[in-house]
Amino acid sequence: MDMRDLCEHLGDCYGHMVRLARMLGAMRRLGLDIGRGGKGWRNIEAMAQRVTLRKRQPYNTTSNRRRVVKTPGGKLVYHHLSKPATAPKCGDCGIGLPGIVALRPRQYARVSKTQKTVRRAYGGSSILRAFLVEEAKIVKKVIKSQAVAARK
Repeated sequence: MDMRDLCEHLGDCYGHMVRLARMLGAMRRLGLDIGRGGKGWRNIEAMAQRVTLRKRQPYNTTSNRRRVVKTPGGKLVYHHLSKPATAPKCGDCGIGLPGIVALRPRQYARVSKTQKTVRRAYGGSSILRAFLVEEAKIVKKVIKSQAVAARK
């Protein structure tokens, strides 16, 4: 069956031809065989391939997400997907912490300590604490110098 036969069937409208070509391409990509039965080209002879579950959980829950994958042998199988990991966030502003890997909770046990923490001298809110300590030292020094000046 070529494009000319299909165009005669639907009329010589370019829009119909483009739509039909797209539809035929999609059907061929899915591996569907387009036969020409008694009522035109409508009957599709191929049946969709069945995909069986690999786990014993049949419900469509968030922990049971799956993706259909075609194997090298042309067979369709389910690949079960794990939930996406969320990165640890700052307690003050809620932004994800840079330098710390985002994993599922159980996977942190398999990761080294250097991937779970940062060793920067002023990481996070410790820079604010260091700034306030320095300011307190300066204020103490100024008060002390004023007290010494008041004694003289």
